[in-house]
Amino acid sequence: MTKSQVIFGVGRGNYSFDSLYVRAVERETEIRSLPGAPECILGLALLRGELVPVCDLNKKFNTGNPTPADADVIFVNTADGCLGCTVDKVVEIGAITEDLEVELPYLIRSDSTEYIAEIVTYKGDLITAINQDKLLNAGEKAALEKLLNKEKQKAEKQAAKEAEKQAAKAAKEAEKQAAKEAKEAEKQAAKEAKEAEKQAAKEAKEAEKQAAKEAKKAEKAAANGENE
Repeated sequence: MTKSQVIFGVGRGNYSFDSLYVRAVERETEIRSLPGAPECILGLALLRGELVPVCDLNKKFNTGNPTPADADVIFVNTADGCLGCTVDKVVEIGAITEDLEVELPYLIRSDSTEYIAEIVTYKGDLITAINQDKLLNAGEKAALEKLLNKEKQKAEKQAAKEAEKQAAKAAKEAEKQAAKEAKEAEKQAAKEAKEAEKQAAKEAKEAEKQAAKEAKKAEKAAANGENE
């Protein structure tokens, strides 16, 4: 059986994630600090609208090396959600077959190395395959979950505050628009009243003129009758 692995370097070693669980590989990722987080957690990164914790694999693997400023970040899906992992460099995506797997030495089996799934040989090098579900231990997961819930509540509170602010702004705009429309309606009504008044005056004048004409005609007819 062949498995596709995303192979990457951290410190002096080469490691890999099963490519089925790799969600994205990002460069120059902005990471926001997360006060109180476990030592191996650098902070939070925004991946397609989702806040994702980022693990510093140099610290996790105790390489003693600082994380490069231009480190790549591999985002993997775990049983507990998405997790970002800073690596020195992404080497390649390689196909590894079962006959290249070697037995995990008993000496490196411990709680602190529970994340090691297996060791494989690839192009003459030993590669440590990582189980992303066990990359963080129970204590780190619990601490991180607590902080993420706090961040979530903070974000929800901020979102509610922003929604309230937007609602108030919309209400103010609606009120302003209503006042504007009322003023326009009042102006239009005044204009129409003036036009109606003008039209009534015109009609009254025409009626008066017609009445005078009719009166004059009647007077003339009366005078003609007397003459006869």
